[in-house]
Amino acid sequence: MDIKIIISCILISLISASCQNEINNEKYKPVFTNEKIINLSINKNKQLITTYYNNGQLASIGCYLDGKKSGYWKEWYSDGAYKWEGKYLSNNRHYETIDLTSGGSYYIKDNPDKLKTNTPYEIKFYIPGIHPDDLTVASNNGSIAYLENRNQYDFKIIPERSGELKFYIYVRNSNGELDLIYEINIDVQE
Repeated sequence: MDIKIIISCILISLISASCQNEINNEKYKPVFTNEKIINLSINKNKQLITTYYNNGQLASIGCYLDGKKSGYWKEWYSDGAYKWEGKYLSNNRHYETIDLTSGGSYYIKDNPDKLKTNTPYEIKFYIPGIHPDDLTVASNNGSIAYLENRNQYDFKIIPERSGELKFYIYVRNSNGELDLIYEINIDVQE
């Protein structure tokens, strides 16, 4: 637990420095909500926000400018797993470029050797630099849906037939259209 506190303090100080051009010496004031504890340092137009899940796990660290998410943010799932880091611009995630040369990856809970038909699996897709909430995923075999209580895994899949299972991963471009950015093929057995 001590290492998590140390890492949290380091991250807070790094992000604080990035949005602290004019932050004054006011003390951090804890604010309690139903879902999170929020610590903030207020300047005229800037706020450094640190949010926590009810279980005490760090949820996010970032800056608000004029009441909107702005600048560099880092986010975690409620189980402590890394979720995303990147920039916000006027309350919207901002992707300057998406580096598809580094590819992407996926993780299936409990790391099964083979997928079997009519068996549910939890899966996480990781595309460097893209927030999981900005992904749209489709499949050619079975059903796929967002998990209601997402932690490290974002989707639930149930392959319907043996053979190839393809996932098509899309992200919305600046014109609002979906671009196919990644394709994953997995073998399914009966």
